[in-house]
This record gives sequence, C-alpha cells and structure tokens, in this order.
Amino acid sequence: MKPERLMGIRIKTFDFFDITYNGKSIFFEKQATLKLKSLFQYFVINKDKACHPSKIIGDLWPDNEYSDEKKVLQTYVHRLRNILIKDNVFKTDFTRNISLTSYKGSYQLVISDDVELDTDAFNELVSNASALASYGEIVEACDAMLKLYTGHFLQDSSDEFIVVKLQNHYIHTFYATMLSYLRKLEKMEKYTDIIRICEAIFLVDDLDEAINVVFIRALVETKQVDYVSRHYSYITKKMREVLDIEPSAEMLSLYRNFKSLYGEEAAEAAKAPAMDESRLRGMINEIVSEQLDSQKTTYSILKLDVTVRDGAVIYGDVYMNMNVTELLKHVMLNALRKKDVYAIVDNNTAVAMLYDAKQESYPIIEARVMDCLRTEYPGYENEFDVNIMLCQANLIV
Repeated sequence: MKPERLMGIRIKTFDFFDITYNGKSIFFEKQATLKLKSLFQYFVINKDKACHPSKIIGDLWPDNEYSDEKKVLQTYVHRLRNILIKDNVFKTDFTRNISLTSYKGSYQLVISDDVELDTDAFNELVSNASALASYGEIVEACDAMLKLYTGHFLQDSSDEFIVVKLQNHYIHTFYATMLSYLRKLEKMEKYTDIIRICEAIFLVDDLDEAINVVFIRALVETKQVDYVSRHYSYITKKMREVLDIEPSAEMLSLYRNFKSLYGEEAAEAAKAPAMDESRLRGMINEIVSEQLDSQKTTYSILKLDVTVRDGAVIYGDVYMNMNVTELLKHVMLNALRKKDVYAIVDNNTAVAMLYDAKQESYPIIEARVMDCLRTEYPGYENEFDVNIMLCQANLIV
C-alpha cells in the first residue's frame, strides 16, 4: 500500500520563491543557490510538461561554458530529488506530492492536487471576480488576493528572459482584478475599505495610476485633506521619475477639483508638519485603545538614522540649505501611510509608529523609505550614512 499524501504543502511563486510544509520552508539555507532555485522555478513554471535537457540548459544557462552540459544538469536534478526525498528541513519524503520524473530522456515535474500552488489559487480568484456582487464577497476576495499576491511573480528570479512575460501577465491581471473590486466598492460608497485595500496594494507596488485615482477619490470623499495632498505630491513625482510619464487628465482634473474645494486648507496640508506632543500622545492613546478592542492589528516601530559623512558636501538645488532634520521630515512625510505617525527625536533620528505593519512587510517598508530617500536626494549614498531599524511594538497599558 502506498503511503498517504501529505497535507499542508504550499508552493509560493509570488514575491520570493519557496516551498513550505505547514508554514515552514523545506529548504536548508545552504540549498538556496541561484542555479538550484532557478531550476526548481523552471520546473514549477513548466509543471506537467516534458522538459528536454537541451531546452532546459538553453533557457536557463545559454552562455554557459560547461564541458559536459548534461552531466551538470543531472547533478542539479539529483540534488533537487534529494531535497524532495529526504535532504530537507523535515527529513520527510515529499515525492508523494511533488515528484521529478524522467521519461524518454526528458524531465517532468508532477504536482498533486493536495499541493497549494499560489498561481492556481490566484487564477481561481480572477475567474470568479466578475460574478461577485455582495459587499462581503468582494471584501473577502480582495483580502484573499492580497494574501496571495505579496510581491510580483518570482521577483527573486535571476532568469528575466523566462520570468518577465509571466511576471507582466500577473502584474496586469492583479491590478485589473483589484481595480474591478475597488470600482464595485466605490459604487457602494465603501470608502474606508477602498483606502485600506489600496494601502495594502501599495505595499507591493504603488505605480498603477488607475488604482491611485480610485484611492485619491476615496480620500477626498472621506475629507482626508492632508493625506490627499501628500499622496498626490508623492505619486505624481514618482511617476515622472520612475516611469517618465505625466499624470493623466483624469488625475489632474481630480486634484484640481479637490484644490478648488479645499483651497488654502489643501495647500497647508501639503506641508504636513510633524505631530506636536499633545497630538502624538492622543494618537498613541487611540492606538492602545484599538489594540485592546482588536487583537488583529499589529503595530511596529521604525527608527531611521541619517548622519552626514565626514567631509561630505551637501549639493543640489533643492537641498542646498536643507539640514538632516528637514531631510528626515521629508522622507517620513512621503514614506508613511495613513495612521502611521512619526516624531523627530533629534537632529539625526526619526521614529515612526506603523499601523498594521507585520514582520513580513518589513523589507517592503524599508525599500519604500530608501526609495523615497533616493528619489528626493539622488546621490545620497555619497553624503549620508543611513540606518533603518524595524521591530514589533509591544504596547503596555
């Protein structure tokens, strides 16, 4: 009698590639070599297909100088099989669920239906999107999609030629599906949900203009004047510098209408000063109360230190007279989200409390801060030493 298949195996392709069992990676750290992971990713992309060695080598390593290509490939295939059989963290045979077989000189990866492949779950959510009509169903589908799509498809892959087409497909599909959900919520006037969902999308990538338009409309509807000004300034500047495009007529018109409604209030909000002590205390008390009411929300602390290097010369038209404290304020204002709050501790240090920020999001948060610093101050690497620390916040009442 064949042993029963294992439950709880998951193949993760969005963000960083991994295979987990009951939430823990099956790989030892030493096994995460680029070539080994690339080969595993290749088989996952081509699951159930017969892959001939010459095609595998041509696709993955076209510029190799191996004297015996097939022998090198056989070595890597052997290592992959050993990982699946026993050379893994659990010392468990996973070939009942994931097997790499040989047939007529080709290799084939076979994955059982018991294995959760995130792209399969993603495609199922996409196919069901148009049929969803109720508020509860739409919010649940949004959260399910965001739980799956934690980063772009195989964004840690070194094989751009193989991955880029699929990556672009999933990026387009993700944004199109989320936009359809958001527009349904907009018709229902569920602006708080729209803001929360958009902020979660922005943790992955914040450059989709259509989603930014829906997001800004929701902010306007909820009269978050300071947030509208700050986000519009941030995203339009990033679009110009990263994508080399100007805001669309729709976004420009939306912001003009917003300014005509709020006038001087919008202009003042764009400056968005740091919290004074009394307001900061109020925010902390509010956060403590929210935590007592709900155990689902997680808070984190971000500490940003920026020091000028010895002998550095601050340059550039915009920052010619800007000291480090002003630079810290600028980075905080553009990198933080709604309900995040920051304080300037001293001339070189800023500390922020991050609302609903979990440890798995730390690399994204750090990248957003560094991207903001890089965008606002090109060449900062030559002038400043930057240190970012992130940790969970334990609030004691």
